Amino acid sequence: RDEIKAAMRCANRQDASDRNYPKIADIVNDLVTKKLNRDEFPYVRDPPPSPGDEASASISLRRTRTALSAGASPVSKTKGARLFVVVLGGATYTELRHIYEQSQQSGVPIVLVSTHFLTAGAYLESLSKISFD
Repeated sequence: RDEIKAAMRCANRQDASDRNYPKIADIVNDLVTKKLNRDEFPYVRDPPPSPGDEASASISLRRTRTALSAGASPVSKTKGARLFVVVLGGATYTELRHIYEQSQQSGVPIVLVSTHFLTAGAYLESLSKISFD
């Protein structure tokens, strides 16, 4: 009975597309929209400000040097913040695509860093090497 119910749910178009929606996309969306649960993710820094936000100058760690006038001290100009998402154990190209789309929609540069990126073929090959001894 449970298998039949699951098959019926998957027949629905929305459920069929949702099953390929990566959880990391929801987490990044919550982070960018400042809705991330800090109890679940206590080590996440505050999200980067929106482009054009006046507070962005105080948060960014990236700086560029400007031309020095005679006798003046070095002056740095803030370029903005980036959001780095680090995945240990591999990420998929679907996750990468969702991160890219989120970056385009929010205007916040998001960089996905992973130990490696999994393709469908590499995933199936790794499954074939599993032994059940």
